[in-house]
Amino acid sequence: MMRLRSGRAVLVLLAATSCAGHAVTTDRAQKLGPAEAVQAPKPAGTALDRAFADYAASRYAEAESVFRGMLSPDVPRARLGLAQVLLATGRYALAEKVAEDTIGAPPAVTLELVRIRGEALRRQGKLPEAEKALASAAGDPAARRVRLLLGEVLLDQGRRKEAEPVLMTLIDEYNQDRIPPNDGAALGLVGRAAHLLGSAEDANDAFNQSERAGPADAETLLWRADLFLENYDPGHAEEVLSEVLAKAPNHPEALARMAQVKLAQNLDFEAAEKLAKQALAVNPALTVADFVIGGVALRDMDLVKADEWVAAGPPRRSRGPVAAQPRRRHSLPRRRSPWLRARQEDGPFEEPALLAALPDRR
Repeated sequence: MMRLRSGRAVLVLLAATSCAGHAVTTDRAQKLGPAEAVQAPKPAGTALDRAFADYAASRYAEAESVFRGMLSPDVPRARLGLAQVLLATGRYALAEKVAEDTIGAPPAVTLELVRIRGEALRRQGKLPEAEKALASAAGDPAARRVRLLLGEVLLDQGRRKEAEPVLMTLIDEYNQDRIPPNDGAALGLVGRAAHLLGSAEDANDAFNQSERAGPADAETLLWRADLFLENYDPGHAEEVLSEVLAKAPNHPEALARMAQVKLAQNLDFEAAEKLAKQALAVNPALTVADFVIGGVALRDMDLVKADEWVAAGPPRRSRGPVAAQPRRRHSLPRRRSPWLRARQEDGPFEEPALLAALPDRR
C-alpha cells in the first residue's frame, strides 16, 4: 500500500464535479488538421515579445534568430527563449549548456532555466545529473515546475517512494488553498502531478479546473493528451492535440502524439507515419516519433526498417490555445485516489470520505 508522506493524518477525496472530462474545441478547430492550421498574425510588442510569440506558434527558426541576436547577460529572457527553442528542436546538449548560465537572471527566469536544463539532461539519458540539477532548486517555494519534473525524473529511475512526496508537494498546496482557482497554469501542474501519482480522475478534475481558469497552454494540453491516451480515449486526445496544432502547427511533440492517436483510433498507418516524419523534421531526436515509424514498419513486416528506426532513437524518450467558450466534459475511468480535496465552485470545500491508504500503482 502506498501512503502519503505529507504529515497529515487523513486523506480526503476529491468530489466528482458535475461535468468531467475535456472540452470540445470550436467547430473550426475540429475541422483543422495540422497542415491546415490558421497562422496567427504577427503580434505587437517588443522584439523579444514577438520572438516568444513566434516560439509559441512553432515558428522556431524565426524565434531562434531573434533570441540569438539579443543574447547577452543583460537580457536573461533571451537566454531562456533560446534554451526553449533548442529543447523543442532536439538540440538537447546545447540547450543544457545555454540553460546552465543563470547569472543575472531574475528568480522566475532562473527557475525556468534550471527546469529546462533538467529536461535537457533527462532527454539525453543523464538522469542522475538531471536529478541533481533539479534538486538544487526544488526547495524554493516557487519551484513548482522544477519539483514536478524532479518527481518525473525519480519515476524514470524507478524510485517511486522518493518521487511521491516530491509530487505530493503540489497536491498539498492545492489542498491547503495555496493555489487560487484562477491560476490555470498551477492547476495544470496539479493535474500532471495527480496523473503521475496514478489518479486519472483526480488529474482530469484538476485539468478541468485549469481550463475553467482560462485558456490552457500547450504543455497542459499535451499532459491532457497523455492522460486520455493512457486511458484509451484517443478521441479526446485528438481534440486537445488539435487545439495545440491549430496555434502551433509544427509543434513536434503534438505531431508525434497525434501520430499515436491515428494508430489508436483507426489504425491509420499512413497518416501516423506522415505525422511522425513531420515531428522528426522539427525535432530529429524525438524518440516517440521514431517508435511510431518503427511500429508502422513492423505492421508491414519490414523488420530491417523497424530496427533502424527504433535504433535511431536517443537514449530516453522525450515527454513533451484553446477557445474560451464553455466546454463539455467527459468522464475518464474511475481510478480516484484520496489526494485532492473537493473544491466547490460556489461554496466551501467538502470532506466526504477519510481514507488512510490507497493501492500502489506498481
